[in-house]
Amino acid sequence: MSSLFSTIAITVLVIFLLIADLRSALVSGISIPFTYFLTFSVMLLTGMQFDIVTMTAIILALGLLVDNAIVVLENIERKYQREGGDLRIVARESTKEIMQAVFSGTFSPSSFWCPSCSSVVMCRRSCSRW
Repeated sequence: MSSLFSTIAITVLVIFLLIADLRSALVSGISIPFTYFLTFSVMLLTGMQFDIVTMTAIILALGLLVDNAIVVLENIERKYQREGGDLRIVARESTKEIMQAVFSGTFSPSSFWCPSCSSVVMCRRSCSRW
């Protein structure tokens, strides 16, 4: 468990050093543990096992989440600095601006992972009979 907290702290530190924005680092620092908590809760409720495949999938999905959050925050900040105005309206407009790009950037790797994961699940089920 301590390595999980160390990983989250290092991730937040790297994001802060690369972006130099405390808000982005804090959003990542809050979203990462929340995402782990929800994922582990769903896995426990559905009876899924914790193994190397599921942990790798969680890490990759979390990387996509943090990457998408940074892209959206940077676009909001860019639009707010250029145009100004009400921050809620700017956030809504700038998120709509890049929503399709963020969705396609997330969906592209998922289109590969889903068939791969289903083949792993089918292999596990067939091997568990022996």
